[in-house]
Amino acid sequence: MSQFGNLLRNVGAKHAYENYYNGLYASEQAGWQKSPTAFAELAQICRDRNIPLKIVLIPELHSLAEDYEFEPIESLIVQVGATDGGEVLNPDRRFT
Repeated sequence: MSQFGNLLRNVGAKHAYENYYNGLYASEQAGWQKSPTAFAELAQICRDRNIPLKIVLIPELHSLAEDYEFEPIESLIVQVGATDGGEVLNPDRRFT
């Protein structure tokens, strides 16, 4: 565990950013509720223009530990993105 990580935990910053990101993808969050429709519209535009839909996951870099705290959020995005035929790329997993 890094000293910077320890500092974040001691001042409560780790808790704050985790709550922020998890809150963005909460099922009751209005923005997230609109995401499936937005992904579907994007997928349709890509199909109409013969453009492959690629969704790239960019990891939150507060923590690069094996037990990545936002894995559940990535799973949600993979599920929604793949529903309409998008290819979800996770470069973080390619380096492990």
